[in-house]
Amino acid sequence: MASRTADRRRYSGQAVGRVIRAILIAIVVVSLVLFALVWFSIIAGVVFVAPAGAYFFPDQQWLPIFLLVNILFIIGLPLVSIVMGVARLAFRRSRLSGGWRMGLSILWGLNLASFFLLGSIGARQFSASGEVTRVLNTDGFAADTVRLSNFTPSDEAYKDVYFGFQEVKMDFIQSRLTIRQSEDGEWRLEETVSSRGRDRAEAESLANALVSEVKMEPGRLQLPQNMSIGRVPKFRAQEINYVLYVPEGAIVQPEHMHYHASVPFHGAEHRSWSRSDYLYRMEADGLHCLNCEQESDNMETREESAYQDFTRLTFSGPMKINIDQGDAWEVRVTEPEAYQGQVAVTQSGEQLTFATELQAPDAPIRVYITMPVLDDLVLHGTDDVRLRGFAGQAFQVDATGRFSVKAYLEMDQLSATLADGADFELIGRAGLIEASLEQDARLYADRASVNEAHLTLSNDSQAKLRQGVNITQQVVDDGSSVRIVE
Repeated sequence: MASRTADRRRYSGQAVGRVIRAILIAIVVVSLVLFALVWFSIIAGVVFVAPAGAYFFPDQQWLPIFLLVNILFIIGLPLVSIVMGVARLAFRRSRLSGGWRMGLSILWGLNLASFFLLGSIGARQFSASGEVTRVLNTDGFAADTVRLSNFTPSDEAYKDVYFGFQEVKMDFIQSRLTIRQSEDGEWRLEETVSSRGRDRAEAESLANALVSEVKMEPGRLQLPQNMSIGRVPKFRAQEINYVLYVPEGAIVQPEHMHYHASVPFHGAEHRSWSRSDYLYRMEADGLHCLNCEQESDNMETREESAYQDFTRLTFSGPMKINIDQGDAWEVRVTEPEAYQGQVAVTQSGEQLTFATELQAPDAPIRVYITMPVLDDLVLHGTDDVRLRGFAGQAFQVDATGRFSVKAYLEMDQLSATLADGADFELIGRAGLIEASLEQDARLYADRASVNEAHLTLSNDSQAKLRQGVNITQQVVDDGSSVRIVE
């Protein structure tokens, strides 16, 4: 009786062992199939990416191939080890010798080190930034009303990019438009091409090599977008920034295009890129929509007469802000009915604070302030800001977020701390500018008279100043730049 029980247990154990062995064999087969797919996909990647490498690394076409080969071994060797480990269990084989294991580990480590080394070599090709600015002739489109639109160049004259044997379009070069108010009453179109490079000289050379096509006819301006990387000797994240200066009294009509404006908008709940029939006239206080739905139908204006004797301002949240110099203190907030009461206003001594928790209101909230003296301005995530008429000994601004500040100032000393894409333009005069820019911030003082400047720029920031400034302190990393223009 005991013998039969032992036999049953032995047979049951053998059956379980056979099932486990079958499962392990199935795992081995599936792992081999997956390994083969990964292996062949990486090999195919090498074959297909190799022709395109000429556009990214024309002087080092071997670089992307070697990187993919490194990835092949970095992924492949651990997969081989896993498959072999399961196979040993399934087929009851002994472990690999210590020499084999050490050899595979060394090979994997060499490929990992090579991957990071080659990756750093490739990354250095993009470590610096540079730009060139051209002033384009506006005679071809200047008129009382100008229609603005984008077009995609055919790029038939430029070779396309091949992936393997497949010819594909790689329209990676983008453009954007900024509308500003003309100071001399004339149309003006600037084209700034930015590029990355191994150093600033190479970046500026690659930027200068990109020639765009701007279409002009009387009353119409078409700007290119989505251009082929075949237009440049090698692709280094080139981008074109157009700045259109519109004279007062002129009308612009953007047609189905994204754009940015450094002046306030009036008369429209929001700027819609999908509308092609909106007409905007440039006036002294910004762009006025001539045929939009009027905000006055659903906007509420509240006067904040209780706030007096403030010299410092702080704003937090999406608000369009106009600050003018005047003999008395006036505060006016214009809000859509749906957001009435969403802007909190508080005063503590000489500090006046505006804050809202709104993120992206459908209609703009506007704040209008008149005050005799402005010493300090702090802006966090606001919409566009405009300052006019202030003059004095010192002024300090701290701006964080992607918006524009346009300041008409006459100051002995201007201190500016800009971050996260903030754009500050000074028009007027400053005896000394002390500016700290980081994270893609911009300082434009090329239309201001500046005697001396202390500049600190990092993380792709840019500063532009007029010729004649004395830069006595300058700390600029490889990704940022300072330009002096006439």
